[in-house]
Amino acid sequence: MATKKQEKNPKKPFANQRFAFFGEFSVWPSYHGALPAQVAQRLGARVQDKLDDQVDVVVFGDLRGTGRAEAKKKAEKLTAGKKPKLTVLDEAAFREKVRVDLKGKRFAFVGGFDSSPEDHTLVLNMAQAAGGVAGEVDEALDYLVVGNRRGPSKVALQNRAEKLNEAGAEIVKLGETAFLELVRVEKPKKPGG
Repeated sequence: MATKKQEKNPKKPFANQRFAFFGEFSVWPSYHGALPAQVAQRLGARVQDKLDDQVDVVVFGDLRGTGRAEAKKKAEKLTAGKKPKLTVLDEAAFREKVRVDLKGKRFAFVGGFDSSPEDHTLVLNMAQAAGGVAGEVDEALDYLVVGNRRGPSKVALQNRAEKLNEAGAEIVKLGETAFLELVRVEKPKKPGG
């Protein structure tokens, strides 16, 4: 009997991969709510603090950090072969790899927003431009975005989302800054520039 090829779990895309991180990130979006290595673990990776031939992916932050220079030299040696097993990522490549796909994700907005002081139209338009859709605070909601200002039912809706999460929902609560980072669309860099 042939064995079925194991299907990849979309919630754990790094399953069965070993990662190592060196150097600090100069830019890291707050919407992740965790450090880069913790995000990799959340996505199924096994993270180790040394670079050896068992590591599948090494990530180098743009800033200095313990062991970064030595790890860069070792990564060069490990990738010098004809079929290198090691994938080397800089922080921009890793950020892109863990960027959240917002297509079809449901957003609800509570409170007032500095970026959209009159109503939620502008922030909703931002979510829609990134692929998201408007939603209600229910078990199918993906993101509850909480503005810094007061607003009708702000506390009641936050409490409802917390109760839904306690019952098994997976609603991510974001502040305005984290939301703006999440929906920001980066323009691709031009080759050679």
